Amino acid sequence: MTCFRLFAAALAMATALPALAQNPRVWLDTDRGPVFVELFADKAPKTTAYVLDHIEAGDYENLIFHRVIKDFIVQTGAFNTDGGPRSVTDTVDSERSNGVLNTVGTLAIGLTYSGTQPNHDSGTIQFFVNLADNTHLDGDFTVFGKVVYGMSVIQGMAEIAIAPGTSDAPRSTPVLRRMVPIQGEGFPIMPLHTAAWYDPEQSHRGLSVEVTTAGGQPTLVVYWYEREDGEQVWMTGAAPFAYGATEVTVPLVRTSGGQFGAAYDPSQVVLDPDFGTLTVRFTDCDHGSFDYDTGLGSGTLEVQRLTRADVPACPAN
Repeated sequence: MTCFRLFAAALAMATALPALAQNPRVWLDTDRGPVFVELFADKAPKTTAYVLDHIEAGDYENLIFHRVIKDFIVQTGAFNTDGGPRSVTDTVDSERSNGVLNTVGTLAIGLTYSGTQPNHDSGTIQFFVNLADNTHLDGDFTVFGKVVYGMSVIQGMAEIAIAPGTSDAPRSTPVLRRMVPIQGEGFPIMPLHTAAWYDPEQSHRGLSVEVTTAGGQPTLVVYWYEREDGEQVWMTGAAPFAYGATEVTVPLVRTSGGQFGAAYDPSQVVLDPDFGTLTVRFTDCDHGSFDYDTGLGSGTLEVQRLTRADVPACPAN
């Protein structure tokens, strides 16, 4: 009986403990293309919490990558896009002894110096991405994350010509528009998904997707063209969402009848304001998986991009 009680108590304690949280991912929305990073909440919990708090406060919006050194680092967090300083006064305690090294693709907190010695607890929102295995930085700089997608975007920044009279200021300055926590494991929905899309297996279907920020609120707008019994059918809808979302469900309105050209008759146009839904997910910049549940049935469209918006191409990794 005693053994059973001990086992039951241990089981109760185990089930009461929270599951280990997966390390968060963050989208760096740059004007050179998207970059995703994993934050090491398990190895650098203080720094991860600090970064996430400042993301929520908007302190990583509209920054420039002010320092680029080929085969060394790319750094941001010091200056706004207008060239003025980004002022953040609260600092984060060093976690430099967390066992994570300054290897290619890792992120580390920038520090101030006293002479030639770094001030270990002076870190704020400035961080750099290592472009090489910078072993000489180990033991001084807290590594708090790594690039998991878009390293070629970061490497491309290091190829920018340096401005005359400087040693590390890029002539053409890359911009960090925002940093956003990614919700779930999927690919976040972003403005570069604005395009025409189609399902190669069902080419009679065409969709136009637009990600707009009119009024400051990201909104996903869908126009879906279909044919039923030889007649055109349009389904349209819009849904607001938060940047970082990996799926959005859009309520659809059906527009049918009327036809095009000389056959168009507005009196024959029929609206069904509650026709169904389309749940939009993207697997990368050029492919998506759209689940639909409408008056035309339900299923999945495995779509590919037909056109590209005027934005940087997605990286290969």
